[in-house]
Amino acid sequence: MHRFGMISMSPRMIYIAKLIDAISKTSATVLLTGETGTGKELIARAIHQESPRAQKPFVAINCGAIPAELMERELFGHVKGAFSGAHQNSIGKLEYADGGSVFLDEIATLPLPLQVKLLRVLQERPSSRSGRSSEKNRRKVHRAANVNLLDEVQKGLFRRTSTTG
Repeated sequence: MHRFGMISMSPRMIYIAKLIDAISKTSATVLLTGETGTGKELIARAIHQESPRAQKPFVAINCGAIPAELMERELFGHVKGAFSGAHQNSIGKLEYADGGSVFLDEIATLPLPLQVKLLRVLQERPSSRSGRSSEKNRRKVHRAANVNLLDEVQKGLFRRTSTTG
């Protein structure tokens, strides 16, 4: 099999290719888990490329690489004057991905207060810049974690969702 940038003849990879085909036709939120370097982003990109959203943006965000104090602005953007130093409007990555897909890598690294705001986006799909009322945004969201999210929920480090149990 040579599809989605993956080359393999293993039954497991053929099964994954079939899952990618099936998932890409839905608007379901996807949680990809596995160790670092196992291809979670590659699978998320494949789902996007096979979906009706393929002509819209695919936005990958490494949640572990962006400082917590900047992540909210990175995700949601802001309007001019919303805070000191906000000299112009800025769209967030969620708004930029309108109609496309967002891949949130290392989602377990997000602080709990931001997880609450993001959960609202995942459940209801609104996205608002700081200082502006919410508007509907259409995007498919893929999340990835290199840790067991159920363990993180039990430790109080990750908010329980319908996807995490």
